[in-house]
Amino acid sequence: MHRVSRRSWFERTFEVGLSLESHGEAVERLRGTPGRLQERVIDVSSRRLVGRSGDSWSIQEHVGHLRDLEPLWLGRVEDLLAEHDDHHLATITVLRADSQAVGLSE
Repeated sequence: MHRVSRRSWFERTFEVGLSLESHGEAVERLRGTPGRLQERVIDVSSRRLVGRSGDSWSIQEHVGHLRDLEPLWLGRVEDLLAEHDDHHLATITVLRADSQAVGLSE
């Protein structure tokens, strides 16, 4: 199974200025994420899904985090489609507040 980089999220950089031609591909990748995720975890035991290695998140916590971020990326797609200059912002405070609002607090 493919192992994800262990770099801190806040140390990562992302290309800004996705070309117009790439928007459709990005939207399709986002739409396909639930199916790809299910395919990767369908045969994983419950014990492994919730198991942790040291201080790292479990598989289940990673999946939950992606679910928590869904309103953010949906808002950003709406911003792109509406050609807004400003896009939905993600901050730790906003993400935690959103998680607590739907009962996902730690």
